[in-house]
Amino acid sequence: MPKVIRRLHGSGNPSKFIRRASSLAETELRNKLVEALGDLGISVVKDFRNEGLGNVLIKELLGLAKERLGLKIVTLAVFENNRRARHFYRKIGFVECGRIPKGIYYRGEYIDSVMMCLELTQLKLGRV
Repeated sequence: MPKVIRRLHGSGNPSKFIRRASSLAETELRNKLVEALGDLGISVVKDFRNEGLGNVLIKELLGLAKERLGLKIVTLAVFENNRRARHFYRKIGFVECGRIPKGIYYRGEYIDSVMMCLELTQLKLGRV
């Protein structure tokens, strides 16, 4: 386990871990529609990418979504040109479930917003 993860994870308590990691990554999990559907957002500060932080955070958030919130489906949106993120989410089990053409204006150009979803019954939280 990377040093930054060991240092942040400390007690093993997912809620404390997520609070500690909030200075390094932005996370959000909102539940909607009578607690059946959740919307996930995650962004890791550039200096802490490639250290496993995003992997640990998403596993913690999805575990909380399933076990504590009782959600059935988690959704997220990702830039169409962010192949690395889309590959990461597919490895976990997310599938593309929609697209908003030119839904994001970023650095002077319009990019499709790719909607992805994961049925939590299909959750694979092994090594990503």
